Amino acid sequence: GDRLQSRCMAGSPKIVLRLEAPPVARSQQVLAGAASVPRGAPGGRGVAAASLMVCFVVTVAAAVASTLVVVHFCSRSTGISQHMLDSAPLSFGDGLTMSEPTSTGLRLQTELVLPISVQVSARLPAFRASLRSAHSGAGGPPFGWLTVPETRIEADVMSKIVLDTYLHVTDAGAFAKSFGRILQGELEEWEITGTLMVYSMGHFMSLSLCKNLSVPAVFMDSLRADGVDLAHGKESELATKLDLSFFSSSVLKLRDLGPLTFEVRLGDRPLEQAGAAPRIGRMTVPSFTVAQGVNALRNASFVLEKDAASEALVSAFLGRWLSGQDQQLLVSGPVGSTIPFLERALRRQPMFVAGLSNGLVKFVEMNGFHTFLGHDRQGKPCNRLVGSHCLQGPIVTFQNKLHHVMTLRDVSLDVDLMEELAYDVTLHSLRLLRRTSSCNRGRSLMRLRSLPGMWAQVNASRALDESVLVPAVQMGSERRETVLTAAFLAKEVPPDLLTGESSCLGDPRGDCCFASAVSAAACLALSRDHLIARSTLKGNLTLEVGTFNTTISVEQRGVPIGFTDDVGACASELLPPPAETSSSRLAAERRRPRPLRAHAGRLFQVEKRLWPDVLGAAELSRHR
Repeated sequence: GDRLQSRCMAGSPKIVLRLEAPPVARSQQVLAGAASVPRGAPGGRGVAAASLMVCFVVTVAAAVASTLVVVHFCSRSTGISQHMLDSAPLSFGDGLTMSEPTSTGLRLQTELVLPISVQVSARLPAFRASLRSAHSGAGGPPFGWLTVPETRIEADVMSKIVLDTYLHVTDAGAFAKSFGRILQGELEEWEITGTLMVYSMGHFMSLSLCKNLSVPAVFMDSLRADGVDLAHGKESELATKLDLSFFSSSVLKLRDLGPLTFEVRLGDRPLEQAGAAPRIGRMTVPSFTVAQGVNALRNASFVLEKDAASEALVSAFLGRWLSGQDQQLLVSGPVGSTIPFLERALRRQPMFVAGLSNGLVKFVEMNGFHTFLGHDRQGKPCNRLVGSHCLQGPIVTFQNKLHHVMTLRDVSLDVDLMEELAYDVTLHSLRLLRRTSSCNRGRSLMRLRSLPGMWAQVNASRALDESVLVPAVQMGSERRETVLTAAFLAKEVPPDLLTGESSCLGDPRGDCCFASAVSAAACLALSRDHLIARSTLKGNLTLEVGTFNTTISVEQRGVPIGFTDDVGACASELLPPPAETSSSRLAAERRRPRPLRAHAGRLFQVEKRLWPDVLGAAELSRHR
């Protein structure tokens, strides 16, 4: 007869159930026998009736028995299938992609893998599944739902469900917290629940789905901003452009999230306190995308916002950046998004910002005319006989690698050497009125200031101008290009170094150590066979970009100081040393202290006759 064969797996061994229906065949034989009885034969009608009755009873009994067996079998089969579903883990396959968010949800693309195989093929009609975060606690409300499409499961193959569906977000706050944990690189699990019907071998089985899914976290490792460039400035805002890059090892992809805006804070506080700090600005990413590997997000905008609460922080950031110092900021958001469930999903993400390459100051030049002779406020060489106000100082070269002009005002910079400067100085004229001072200046060399008249010697029309205009790189030029501008800055002695103990010839206005410091630094540099010394520039200035302005503090290390030949002459015209060291040479004398004598004639040949109590011949004794 016909056979109905079904196999169920419950571990091992296999259970094979065969349902046979031989009574039907036998009833046909009975009917055939009854039909063969002659119509007129005695008792023939009764035999046929009895045969039909027996056939009916046997058929009904067989059907009832078969139904009871099938019902019992299907009940056992559902229980076994439910047990198999409950015990098998559910996971995302090769990856998970979230994209195309709207105000009510986003597109979800993935592959759900259930590591079990069945002995017979089955069909899963589409069903609705709810999602909730495991962090919300038992019985917490779901944050959304999705439709699992109809899927066919083949026999003896690992079960996979391909998803390309829409995740409907019903609780924006709960999903934002869950999405934030994913963006922060934290462990996150989604609980997926629903009722699915499995159709196999002509029967439906109703199974309950309740599984935890580990969501691959996105950790934006080494998020950094490079190529910061000035765009424009207005009153309380300074707009910049930058490029972002980071590395993600996660299989989770975020695509087409659209423009997202984040709040930015300084990262010099502990992470737990960073959220309470005033923000310094906002950063907008035109198309926020995350993929596995190295990610590059170009043309992001970073707008610094200056107000009463943030001005000091904005100034601190700009000062360190213009000094060429790298620093860390903290990013949080998005804010003001049209997608409610993304609002403030990212709580705090460290971001490394590279400082301006080589800083704001490129070079400091000490020369005979500007540094020693000087000029007055009208641009004429100094004439101390008539008591004109003399401006002396170096030529400072500023550099700009940005595409916007910068104006510097109220410049005040302390110049410190990278090593200690200690020596004895004797200033005299015609060997009369000699005075020796011991100078132990430490690292301090001088203070530089922008003053009215600093441009008078170059351009008389700018005699009252005390600002430095740093031109911009032309648009379309490569970022590696640099525009240089040179400006004279007046030198003065820092007040904390004016002790009066090193005054020249009893005149407290003439500090012998200050007057000889540049010559001593040049001698020190030349004794090492070069005329370059390294320095640190530290101080304040006012930065103007467009109508935006703020006072910043800068500290730039390693700035080279160059001494021209007329300054270096102090070390090249060494007089014979005292008798006890007359046979020593410069190279040998480096190993122990010795006096260095130098003519200042080439340095002060004009001034030699005008101010003999300060200028003239100078003796510098180098100390350890």
